[in-house]
Formats: sequence, C-alpha cells, structure tokens
Amino acid sequence: KHLPADHRQLAHLHYQIATATVSLIESLRQKVKDHFEQAAGVLRQRLGAVGAAGNGSSDGTEGEGSELRDLLAEIEERVKEHSQENNLPPVVSPGVKLPPRVAAVQPPRRTAERP
Repeated sequence: KHLPADHRQLAHLHYQIATATVSLIESLRQKVKDHFEQAAGVLRQRLGAVGAAGNGSSDGTEGEGSELRDLLAEIEERVKEHSQENNLPPVVSPGVKLPPRVAAVQPPRRTAERP
C-alpha cells in the first residue's frame, strides 16, 4: 500500500531524513578541519627536519623548505576557512522540534499478517 503524495507521514519522513543528513554534514565538517590541522602539523614537523638538515648544506633542502612553507600557508588558510564555517550557526539549531502538526502524525499500526 502506498501513501498519497500529500500524506503527513511523508512530510515527517522527509523531515527525519533531512535532520539525519544535517547531523552527518556537521560531523563531516569537523573531520575535514581536523585533517587539515593534522596535515599542517606534519608539514611543520617536516619543515623542522628540513631546516635542521639544511643548515650549511646545498643539497636542495632549501627548495623543499620553500615548497613546504607555501603548502603550509595554503593549508593554514583552509583551516582558517573551516574554523570560520564552524562559527556560523548550524544548519539546524540544537533542540529543534518537529512542528506540532508534523509531530502529531503517528505511523499506522500494522496488524499481524497470517500466512
């Protein structure tokens, strides 16, 4: 049995799917920021190693150091962008409740089917 296109249960279902999707997006935003921060940390460590190894040598570590500084600047900019995004209001505010008309919809009771 299919519900009619204007059935309130369909509205409730779409609302639940949207809420779950928003929750997923919010958690993924944080993971993206975390990975950018981890990438920046690794580049900082590499810069330290290149700087220590490159003191007084001409083995090309200065070229790598320059490239690493450029990459680090780009990644730090991305971290900053994602930090600003996290200061924006969430897509759905915490504690949002279903509108009474939608929340009042109860799923139909199923009767046990006999084989």
